[in-house]
Amino acid sequence: MARLRFPSNSQNDESPYVVFTTHKAQYNNVGSKIDSVETGNSVALYFPANYTVSDSFNYQTESTGLVGAAVESFRSGRGSSITEEDVQEVAKAALTNKNSAAVLTGLGAAGIASLGLSGFSSLLGGAAVGSAVGNVAAEFAKEEQVALNPREFMLFKSPNIRTFSFSFNLIPSNENEIEAIPNIIKFFRKAAYPSLHSVNAVYNFPEAFNINIGNSDSVIKIPEVFCEGVNVAYNPNSMSYFRVDNLPVEINLGLSFKEIKPINKAFVDLGY
Repeated sequence: MARLRFPSNSQNDESPYVVFTTHKAQYNNVGSKIDSVETGNSVALYFPANYTVSDSFNYQTESTGLVGAAVESFRSGRGSSITEEDVQEVAKAALTNKNSAAVLTGLGAAGIASLGLSGFSSLLGGAAVGSAVGNVAAEFAKEEQVALNPREFMLFKSPNIRTFSFSFNLIPSNENEIEAIPNIIKFFRKAAYPSLHSVNAVYNFPEAFNINIGNSDSVIKIPEVFCEGVNVAYNPNSMSYFRVDNLPVEINLGLSFKEIKPINKAFVDLGY
């Protein structure tokens, strides 16, 4: 069982601090419930500068074009008022857009003629219509000065799985802290790695983390996460060493975590 702290008074004053505990991942948590059985190992570190929580969401652009316009007209009760001339104008507008024009390439010369473009259709053989419609789209846009409304809109898909990053500058001020730093680094690296199954053919999942902010109820909470990166930089600014084990005077520890699954409104209400 390891309960490590840096600095050594990280939980003894009124300043915020961060506690990392490890446990077996719980994928079957329901709603905003987080159940976990801690391993008994933990690390408490000072609250770092520039701690950032970023929420992002996945939206997808959709467009319904001609079909969407027709559906909206009929749903609003205006479908019966659409005249043949309206349909012809919309079809002409479609010809001003190369992408939409591709939908009309199956009309053939006779179909093009039915849109009032008989002169154009007489110049084309049936096989040539498909390629010619797209190429002439820009010309129609210039002459008709109309463009098809693609009727674009955003559809919500899902909240994105978030990443949480921490950066700690470890400069020990006493012998206890000098001894604690290698163990703190080992704690994160060991929990982040998987173990081999007995048959050596598969990995057992690494441990998951609970991250709690001490002495503050206002900072956004973090749900169950995996550690996806541990970066250790020795001597980032100097070449000084302590007499104890020749430990560098300064060590930077970078940690990156990713939540096991995206949260929802219920989590936000609970402070996550």
